[in-house]
Amino acid sequence: MARSLRWFLIALFLLVGFGLRINGLGQMNDATLYDEAAYGLDALSLLDNPQLTPFFERNNGRESLWMYVTAPALAIWGPQPFSLRIMAVFAGMLTLAAAYRLGRELLGKQGALWVMGALAVFYWQVHLSHIGFRAALYPLLAAASLTAFFHAYRTNRRWWLAGLLLGLLFYTYIAARVWVALGLMLLATWLLTAPTRLRGALTALLIALIFMLPLGLYLLNHTVPEDRASQVAISSPDELIHNLVAWAGAWFYQGDAYQTHNLPNRPVFDFPTAIMALMGVIGLWRYVRRLQLALLVIAFAGALAPALLSIDNPHMLRAYGAVVPLTVLLGAGLLWLVRWQPRWGTLVAIALIAWAGLNSYLDFRSVAASWNDFLPGEHKIQLVVDYLSEHPPQAEQTVAVMGFPNAHPVLPFLTYDQADTRWLQFESGYCTVYDSSAPMLAVALSPDIDFQQSQLDRFGTLETIHQQGDFTIWQVMLDDDLLLSPTFDFGGVIQLRPLDVPTSAEAGQTVGITLAFAADGDLAIDYNGFVQLWGTPSPLEGGPLWAQADLRLCEPYPTSQWQSQDVIVQTWELKLPQDISGGSYAIMAGVVDAQTGARLLLNDDRDITPIGEWVISP
Repeated sequence: MARSLRWFLIALFLLVGFGLRINGLGQMNDATLYDEAAYGLDALSLLDNPQLTPFFERNNGRESLWMYVTAPALAIWGPQPFSLRIMAVFAGMLTLAAAYRLGRELLGKQGALWVMGALAVFYWQVHLSHIGFRAALYPLLAAASLTAFFHAYRTNRRWWLAGLLLGLLFYTYIAARVWVALGLMLLATWLLTAPTRLRGALTALLIALIFMLPLGLYLLNHTVPEDRASQVAISSPDELIHNLVAWAGAWFYQGDAYQTHNLPNRPVFDFPTAIMALMGVIGLWRYVRRLQLALLVIAFAGALAPALLSIDNPHMLRAYGAVVPLTVLLGAGLLWLVRWQPRWGTLVAIALIAWAGLNSYLDFRSVAASWNDFLPGEHKIQLVVDYLSEHPPQAEQTVAVMGFPNAHPVLPFLTYDQADTRWLQFESGYCTVYDSSAPMLAVALSPDIDFQQSQLDRFGTLETIHQQGDFTIWQVMLDDDLLLSPTFDFGGVIQLRPLDVPTSAEAGQTVGITLAFAADGDLAIDYNGFVQLWGTPSPLEGGPLWAQADLRLCEPYPTSQWQSQDVIVQTWELKLPQDISGGSYAIMAGVVDAQTGARLLLNDDRDITPIGEWVISP
């Protein structure tokens, strides 16, 4: 191949690869994935508080390298999904360069060209280069470290680089730890079996271990609250067999069904890449040295291992490292084609790449077009944030987004730079939050807008600020009558007000009791509230406890997050027994520490107070 043609194809493949990886980014910018937002919050924390840390514990725990990579983008473009995804695009493009270098090490200059061309259009990597996950760095550093290993072994030089890249790979993604372990085992093997490379292999091993030491020590000395590996691990041989069958079908029939990782159910290989792969078996056998080929096969098995040993297969994110040996397979197939048919092989190889590129373009267009439907809640949150960015709330005004989980990181991520506004989010139906100090903006998301309005209407006055199909915004004023209700002060930290306490009930009936709570200062822990039904004699006097309900105080927005202006309204339901006698009964209420079970005391040292009286008809 002429030098000018080779450079032209390199430039062409890079342009095609870049075009495929930015294809659809604009359409996707209206919805942020849960994990992307969690990464973004950790990266933003580095801008506010620069530090060196190997690990972030948010969202089951994450290695830190991706956060350091994305922090500059967030500083430039702000908290939006594009800031994270453009870095995934750059990581994908750098992976093309790393794949070229790997191909050159294994297949020579001409083979390197076809390896890069195959990866430029390989849908697996094209798709995941759009997603702002830390796994974006996995194939990049896997390809770079594998190249460095082959180069160091062949030339007996630059062993330090092999160790450095292997150490950095440890900080990318939990699934990469298998590759790291294999790399360490390979270095140990060379120490024992290759005397001429003893010094170099020892250098690489020591450098790798030094770079891995901070994260290794952190993992040994810290207990991650919810270890992801244990959450998703399989527990029986039957599950392993199921995973093997799933992956057997994933290559040419049915791939990952989850849209974050793949066009749902698209196989790993479409028709043109399947042709490349089949030719690649011949190409690898003919052009790759046996030691290198064996290491490629081991690397492929190591990349699949995390997926095979976990649930939800075929899981193309956990097996993402397999892209590296598969890319060599595809490139070797194109190289064999070009050498087998020198006259027209190059044209056919380019045609196969173009065909695969067109398929990848069209398939990801489908993903991007349906992105907002795939993430309806996150899309609505983006619409709310965009609207309130154009119509800013008053300074320090509370904005409460109802119907969205409190632990979901998307809203905190998108509003990270809006320090003048206090944002809340909680699932509606469990409790309702009001602001007692100033008018609050309440945001209701479809399809529960009417229900959320009915909850707010009970103790607030609503003025519609904005209304459209996906969300409605009201300005809410808390009714003054609520603040006039009798107040019971528990432990000097929580105030209780009875709001809606029926005066009569019937045996067997379930009756709702609505109470209001407020924090008397900052609360460091979470509390439960309980309601009981006492008769005469009372339980303290040996009588029965006729009914009881114990609930976490506003679990979607727990007490540890309350501020002094918050008023939380919540309803307890008491189920009356069928055999309860008619007569007068006392309704009692109290507050208890959710962790220790210790009850908070009133000023008179009682731990429970009457809030009403029922007359029960038998």
